[in-house]
Amino acid sequence: MGRDKYGRQIVSQRGDAVADISKATLDIRCGHPGLKSDIIQKTLNKFLSKNKFKLRNFTVYHDLSAFYTNPKKLKLVEKVIKDAIGKVAYLDLQELGYQDIQMINEKLKTPSFSFGPRGGHRHQPDEWVNIKDLDKVKKVCQNLIREYCLAL
Repeated sequence: MGRDKYGRQIVSQRGDAVADISKATLDIRCGHPGLKSDIIQKTLNKFLSKNKFKLRNFTVYHDLSAFYTNPKKLKLVEKVIKDAIGKVAYLDLQELGYQDIQMINEKLKTPSFSFGPRGGHRHQPDEWVNIKDLDKVKKVCQNLIREYCLAL
């Protein structure tokens, strides 16, 4: 034990010691269009202040919006899906959470979509997909490639 050159306590190797300064990394991937880093920072500061803590540094690496592509920009995709499986349905992204495709969508201004088989328990040990739907997904992907290549 002791103090560093700034007078802060040096924490021992014991597991029950509490540091004067802690560092945390938050990876927040928002599914709501109104939630951005400034709101998160204000909320975090309010919580910390209420509990007699202080935020010394707040760094934002990406401040991306929620994933959204206007369905009007996906007409060819909708046609291919409808031809292959008979229907097109959009899911509520607030129920699904953040998707990595959002980075491509926002940074490159590219109409994007996420498509796949029915399933459940996404990204959990008991995740599953409907095997019959995999053939439908394959057919849609093949037809999308064909349609986009013909459109060039």
